[in-house]
Amino acid sequence: MYFFFLRWSDFLGDNKTKLGSITTLRGIAAGLILILHMAIRTSRLGYEPGVFEQIGKFGTIGIDIFFVISGFIIMYIVYEHFNEQNFARIFFVKRLARIFPTLWFVTALLIPVYLLHPEVINSSKGPPNIALSFLLLPDQNPFLLYPAWTLVHEIMFYAIMFFALSFPRAHGLRIIFLTIGSFVFLGYTNFLGQGLCLPNPVIQRVASELNGEFLFGILIYFAFRRNSMPLAATSLTAGALLAFASSFCFLDSQTTLPRLLYLGIPSALFVYGMVGIEKNKPSLKFPRIMLFLGTISYSLYLIHVPILGLIIVLWRAFGLKEVVPVWGLLMVWTLVVTIASTLLFLLIEQPSLKLLRRRIV
Repeated sequence: MYFFFLRWSDFLGDNKTKLGSITTLRGIAAGLILILHMAIRTSRLGYEPGVFEQIGKFGTIGIDIFFVISGFIIMYIVYEHFNEQNFARIFFVKRLARIFPTLWFVTALLIPVYLLHPEVINSSKGPPNIALSFLLLPDQNPFLLYPAWTLVHEIMFYAIMFFALSFPRAHGLRIIFLTIGSFVFLGYTNFLGQGLCLPNPVIQRVASELNGEFLFGILIYFAFRRNSMPLAATSLTAGALLAFASSFCFLDSQTTLPRLLYLGIPSALFVYGMVGIEKNKPSLKFPRIMLFLGTISYSLYLIHVPILGLIIVLWRAFGLKEVVPVWGLLMVWTLVVTIASTLLFLLIEQPSLKLLRRRIV
């Protein structure tokens, strides 16, 4: 019954959240990724490909938006604290505390499922390594929890920030841009067939062009520090249109264009536009439903794939495809994922984060 007596303040505090644009963007990104994975799975259940499956491609950009957001928010947190005693250590430990407890909980839930029905878990590219799934160490085989691969990039970014924070700001910023820029260049030259072969899964993550999107977020933060952010609405519109066009023009093609260009730049434009609109109009209030989704976005990101898989198993077991249209499946998926994400946030993510951060000094 607890679930039915929740108030908005349980999620949003006093509803005067700073950077409501970033929270809203997190909700948008999580929703896009959910749409992408629902669209992929409708065909697996035997539903005819339709408009939703085509629109679902647009959800791919949710990953890129998350990376840009991360670059922005981390610089927002650390900008005034370069070369400050103990800050680098506290920052790094708090970021790990943000990631691991909820990840461990969801991954642990998947172990009995994997042992009984390994085909249900993320095993299409080989048997997952259970130990490395908890440690987020890249391997040739996938993690138990499919979405966890993006967290490897996050931890790498935090590690670079940890090192850079030990220096004065100017030197630290140079370290960040040169390190990530070098990694991206290494990955891009290899992509063109002009560089070294990158068979090692750790190097593949380090040299991924996705890491360049952290730098986009940092640059947006520098713009945010100014008195105003010009052309915010234009940037938001352009980013959305370019992202939609790129989703249809490049995702199914054998393009040689780097993702950093056809999804990274539209994501950066979209984030700049949303943050800029709030910056230019501080009194702007964002829809509570989007702030809610943004608040639970990490829990939603982690739990949605297992929930989608569970419902697929039940759908097949009871033969529901023959009697329930695809829109009914989408409604069930959305409802169950939202409830599960909310419970995971309230019962695991939020309490563990509060407990651990009180202990980190």
